[in-house]
Amino acid sequence: MKRRSLQQLRIVCALVLVIFSMSLVLAEGVKEQEVVQKPSNSLTFLSYGAWRVHPGWDEMLKGFEAKYGASVTIIYAPPAQIYNKLVTTLAAKSSELDVIVVDTMWMPSFVSAGFLSPLPEAQIKKEEFLKAAIEAYSKDGKMYAMPQFVVAGFTFYRTDLFEAAGLDPKKPPKNWADLLSYAQKLTIDKNKDGVPEQWGFGYCGLDIGADFLEFMWQNGGNILDAQGNVVVNSPEVVEALQFFVDLRNKYKVVPPSVITDMPEDLRRGFTAGQIAMIRNWPYVWATSNAADSPIKGKVAMIPNPGNKVPTATTFGAWGLAIPEYSQNKELANKFVEYMTSYEGQRILFLSGGEMPSRKAVYDDPAVKAAQPMASVMLEALMGAYNRPMVVENQEVLAIAGRAWQEALSATKTPQKALDDAAAAIKSILKK
Repeated sequence: MKRRSLQQLRIVCALVLVIFSMSLVLAEGVKEQEVVQKPSNSLTFLSYGAWRVHPGWDEMLKGFEAKYGASVTIIYAPPAQIYNKLVTTLAAKSSELDVIVVDTMWMPSFVSAGFLSPLPEAQIKKEEFLKAAIEAYSKDGKMYAMPQFVVAGFTFYRTDLFEAAGLDPKKPPKNWADLLSYAQKLTIDKNKDGVPEQWGFGYCGLDIGADFLEFMWQNGGNILDAQGNVVVNSPEVVEALQFFVDLRNKYKVVPPSVITDMPEDLRRGFTAGQIAMIRNWPYVWATSNAADSPIKGKVAMIPNPGNKVPTATTFGAWGLAIPEYSQNKELANKFVEYMTSYEGQRILFLSGGEMPSRKAVYDDPAVKAAQPMASVMLEALMGAYNRPMVVENQEVLAIAGRAWQEALSATKTPQKALDDAAAAIKSILKK
């Protein structure tokens, strides 16, 4: 109980910080522009801290500077600090930054506040990118960022545990019926004490922005429809939440702890052989197949099994955008185009494993040779969905996530939890 309370407290604190920060965005929007003078061949780029030592990134950066005779100053920061830095700098209308990294979830607020400059239509060939990427970084037909690399959820399973249970590792689950059937066969109480030592499946009940959303989309549901209407309590979503809950409470094929588990909890259980199948992020593939991994060569990765929809996964991405207040937009546009090019994304995929937003990169011969899961990644990403693309997205997800938790803990039925969530979301969106 203490662990669950701490986990929920962390979520509440994080959401309060985001909402407070965005209130600063609106409050600071009336400031006069703060101009930072710099040479026309100079750019300042706010980037991810981890890329300071990324070999592929360094190669691309040097290539750009050589091609355009430019000088790029990079400010590296962790994701949380990036957001705070952007809110402060852009709200001040400062021209300090010429190119910035942006998470998909920040886009509605940043575009609404007028922080980002639309990208030239001539440099964008939308058909070359994943549909979800274009949707995430577009507004009213204009692109405000170019997607550089993406993330999505997958289903992983232990091939050795499949074989031990009499299942064919080459025939993974394709739909919910398969998922339940396989999970039941893989849930094993070895010492017959009523508590399985091996669970069939695992998901993150506390990861409110991912796991259940995928079940919802797999069943044809959504939080908001295409017109922005609240449909989180539709029959499709209620049915999906019932199945999500039943896996834990009725069929008992997932650990009771999933109500508070996070991705790393699942990965550790998966590695230890305590969970045979898990929904998780791509890092599980790399970690499981590392040279020192005890399960190297015993893991498979597939698109998430669907129900009314063949597959669905949560889409996330980092894109490159140009602040409205940059004084070097022409060079900044060249930088964005260069760094998100086919070759640029190919380099990042080969050197660091960052999944491309350009579809064709997954079919590149060198990529397919180096990354055996490239085709699986593309298949899953073709069924990717964005979280609610509204300014109030964090609040909407917090309300929806509370409904998932209420249903999992059996404090409310799925129908009641979602009806209450729908009413709360409607209230938020009317403000």
